[in-house]
Amino acid sequence: MNLSGRGSKLNGIASAEIWNILDKMLELRSSAFSDPCKFGCFLVMDPNNPTSVNSATRYWGCAIQAGAQVSGAFGIAPPHI
Repeated sequence: MNLSGRGSKLNGIASAEIWNILDKMLELRSSAFSDPCKFGCFLVMDPNNPTSVNSATRYWGCAIQAGAQVSGAFGIAPPHI
């Protein structure tokens, strides 16, 4: 979508129409995130680090609220030296 410059598709369109166009575009694009065949996400965390685990839990919750599917979480601990 071109919002400015030559050949703009939005010249002379009312604000409500612009929002409708944007809403339709977002609806089409967001459907890909809810289809696990098209989009998958994995969380990687350090199970020995409470901040890492808390962040992974929060990101998992945010993804679920957004309608995405988290495919899994990996706990990778750094080697003890």
